[in-house]
Amino acid sequence: MKKSLDTSCQDDKMYLAKTTDRLNEAVKRYPELAAYLSELQFVFFEFYKQDGRVIFLGHKKASIIQPELLRGKRVLNLHIGVLGRTDGLTVIWSAFHEWGHLKQPPQTEEIRTNPLLTYEREKEAWEIAERKLRQFEAIKPLLPRFEAYREICLKDYLDKII
Repeated sequence: MKKSLDTSCQDDKMYLAKTTDRLNEAVKRYPELAAYLSELQFVFFEFYKQDGRVIFLGHKKASIIQPELLRGKRVLNLHIGVLGRTDGLTVIWSAFHEWGHLKQPPQTEEIRTNPLLTYEREKEAWEIAERKLRQFEAIKPLLPRFEAYREICLKDYLDKII
């Protein structure tokens, strides 16, 4: 059953309101992110429009997609770990990386248990994120910082292969 245009518009307003709440929280934590609200709005909205949530976790370092069963439907929440995170731009890089996973088929047990396949999946999510980030003019000058952060993150997976 398709949503009517009015319902879709109402849903978008609700998702935008939730996105705005998370943007405010992001800027409160990392004031430098105020310059990149449209980029963060894009990625946060992507999670909300599939009925997921965006959650900042002060007790975690890593960011992940956390599946949840909500009203009988499987949704994917974006958990952004902020423990020890001092560079606000890494919030953008991590959020887009997790968004890259949204664009992939669901992870299988084979991928989860095979370090090489896990690395390849992670690398692909970073590549998807980079392609999208390149579409934002404000981000283009920052891409070397994205690339450096990506390499640090991928090294953890690569080390498990070697």
